[in-house]
Amino acid sequence: MRVPQSYIQKCKVVAHSLQAVLVFVATVLTIAVMTKEGSIKGATKYFLAMVSEQSSWGHARCRPRQR
Repeated sequence: MRVPQSYIQKCKVVAHSLQAVLVFVATVLTIAVMTKEGSIKGATKYFLAMVSEQSSWGHARCRPRQR
């Protein structure tokens, strides 16, 4: 049985999907920068750590509760 979604819930799904795509693109670009020769500044490492933490935190937070 499917639970009907309201307009706000559908907007949240679209927003989170867009966020996932942007996080993926940002991660790919960060890895591309890190594979180039030369030194890597702390901001790049910090950004990759924050993106990785955000994506893993989001998945753990969105799991449905067990009853």
